[in-house]
Amino acid sequence: MSTLVVFEVEAGWNIEDEPHDGELRVVGACRSLGWWRPHRAPAMSLAGANLWRAEVRLQPGEHAGGLEYKYVWMRKGGGDPVWMPGANKRIAVPTRIEQKDSALDLDTWFAAARTALAEQQPQRQQDHEKEQHHPNVGRTEQATLPGQKQEVKLVASSVATQGDSSLHAHELMPAWYSHGTIYHLFPLGSPGQKPGEGGSFGHVPERLDPNAQPVERLLDIRKYYDYLQEMGITAVQFTPIFESGTHGYDTYDYMKVDRRLGTNETFKTVLAELHERGIKVILDGVFNHSGREHFAFQDLLKRGHHGWKSSPYANWYYIKEGGSSAFGDPFGYKSWANCQELPMFNLSNPEVRNYLYGIGQHWLQQGLDGWRLDCAHEMPTEFWLGFRSACSEVAQDYILLAETIHGDYSKFANPAEGLCHSCTNYQIYKPLWSSIKEKNFFELVHNVQRELSMYPGLLLTNFLSNHDISRIASILTNFDELQLAHVLLHTLRGIPAIYYGDEYGAKGHKKDGDAALRLPLLDVSNRETAWSGEEKRLFSLTKDLIRVRKEHAGPLTQGGIHMLSNTNTMLAFCRVFESEIIVILMSCANEALSVELDLKPLGRTPSSLEELVSTRSRELESMSVHGGVLKVALEPVSARVFSGSTA
Repeated sequence: MSTLVVFEVEAGWNIEDEPHDGELRVVGACRSLGWWRPHRAPAMSLAGANLWRAEVRLQPGEHAGGLEYKYVWMRKGGGDPVWMPGANKRIAVPTRIEQKDSALDLDTWFAAARTALAEQQPQRQQDHEKEQHHPNVGRTEQATLPGQKQEVKLVASSVATQGDSSLHAHELMPAWYSHGTIYHLFPLGSPGQKPGEGGSFGHVPERLDPNAQPVERLLDIRKYYDYLQEMGITAVQFTPIFESGTHGYDTYDYMKVDRRLGTNETFKTVLAELHERGIKVILDGVFNHSGREHFAFQDLLKRGHHGWKSSPYANWYYIKEGGSSAFGDPFGYKSWANCQELPMFNLSNPEVRNYLYGIGQHWLQQGLDGWRLDCAHEMPTEFWLGFRSACSEVAQDYILLAETIHGDYSKFANPAEGLCHSCTNYQIYKPLWSSIKEKNFFELVHNVQRELSMYPGLLLTNFLSNHDISRIASILTNFDELQLAHVLLHTLRGIPAIYYGDEYGAKGHKKDGDAALRLPLLDVSNRETAWSGEEKRLFSLTKDLIRVRKEHAGPLTQGGIHMLSNTNTMLAFCRVFESEIIVILMSCANEALSVELDLKPLGRTPSSLEELVSTRSRELESMSVHGGVLKVALEPVSARVFSGSTA
């Protein structure tokens, strides 16, 4: 049932030289109020002298738990909108509400806007000049002699890299996802695997035997329930589990769990058991293409050269009449990446779209919490609009995670526009490790700033490894450097996703084939004696980082990010939400650093800081805060995380 909200407020002018031409709008945290985008927000109209009024009909689910909003003045002919100063307004929404607010003094809005602009202009000019003379990417610094302790004095940037849009982006997706940590499992086997290998749990055949009886190997995840909870995992993401020929991405039957893993009932059992432990479940949906054994493609093959046109599925794929394939088929067809085991669906066909939308709905109705969507960036935006709409008909608190590698992510992940809630952040993946390995934090800072300028309303899903790329521990072979990458994964803006085994340093090179990236998990039942020292240390660090992200969810999941300062080998940034600040410092230098960081330009500085995480022994380190200046000792290739209050 929709809800009518009537906004009414007095707003007038006293200063004559202000640009009065324009209109007042009401903008807020839902689609009907523009998702905090003034140009999409509903305009108010004059209902009397200085009395502005707007009627907004909220759709079901838009105001669960209340509604935050603000008024904003839109100048006629363009220009920056002028926001109402101060905190957001908030109301509880029943079926109808008339919201009459106290009078607005528009003069103070413009005065505040002018003051803010004047304060920012000198720093903007300094930043511009610095950028012209010292480009952020590839800048070098003075060398330090071996064993020499380098002193670094820096001033925090007064211009926030990211303001409050992190909070608004957080509101566009389920809290369990934006606040959570995802654990990515690969349950099926892969071609080229060795005996005993075969997915996360091992011993899964690399190819399907269509005559075999189901084997409930998916239940092997029970061995890891306590382990996942100890780590702090809040959601498990499975790569495809539906009946397929090999690794799951060549789906035969979207309504049936692969018999190598068990049955549909096996999955429902695992789903219920994970839910009992407070762990959500995400499945991988491969809707760009199918396997050759899919019923629709098989119908075309069975009808042959002269009969396929009469099939009810004649337009489900891109068939090339008169052609053939490597399999000797009676026709040619378009396939993903020219891999003829994977015929591509014709997504312009409404029958195909409705069939795939129905699959999405079916598993959500079975209790699934979300979909990871394979090849999303290669599929039409219109398909994802329809998929999101169909899923919303049967579920509310679900997630759609688009696989995006390159291009404009907002064409596929844009929850305010009815697209997927989040996407895989390949654009930050490479800088997460290369800025450390190549000792160039300018690369990371540049990419963080680029992401924020392009996607201020999105929270992307970050990762260090996955089933398609080399393991992070095989790239960062220096253990101390590996720890830095893990700290970044859990403290940068976005949702951290851990590819199984990364938490203890599992290795695997892409050059050795996909099966090398999908080896079984270690035995977790006897870690104290069976695991190496580095494996135990990295697992402990992962647990600490997940715990800190939960305990300080305000700044680390909703807060803005400020890239405070950096050199090639030293990085300082912070996350801020309300009065809480999290400060992260790290060094990839081979020598110890003594860092002095002036935080006063932030405008709000903590009087003291508490250390939350350190990749080195805290006994060897020092830290002090006095007069807004933070002094920190950083051991070679190390990271430290602090929290404090700016109240």
